[in-house]
Amino acid sequence: MQLELLVDITGWLGAAAVLYAYFLVSTGRLSGNSVHYQFFNVLGAVCLVFNTFFNHAYPSMVVNIIWILVAIYSLIRKVPQEKTAAPEQKLARVKVRKPRRLRKHF
Repeated sequence: MQLELLVDITGWLGAAAVLYAYFLVSTGRLSGNSVHYQFFNVLGAVCLVFNTFFNHAYPSMVVNIIWILVAIYSLIRKVPQEKTAAPEQKLARVKVRKPRRLRKHF
């Protein structure tokens, strides 16, 4: 298999992964905070970085590297929370606001 063909296939797979993640979030099948969503983003962006590097599309490569870093940051923050927190603790983190008293302005 030629290198050019491998680069092209990798780029198309990366684009498909990012678009698939976007489709799943947009249709409500995945949460934007889910590990699966971030996984598809990292996978797609890594493939796109590989493709853009070989095609000398450096601005796109930089955008995809930033995309990877954001997704990895989100995964690092998300995974420890899911492993350590019991369902009751997750609910306890939700802040409930007390209703404000309405003031009369006469």
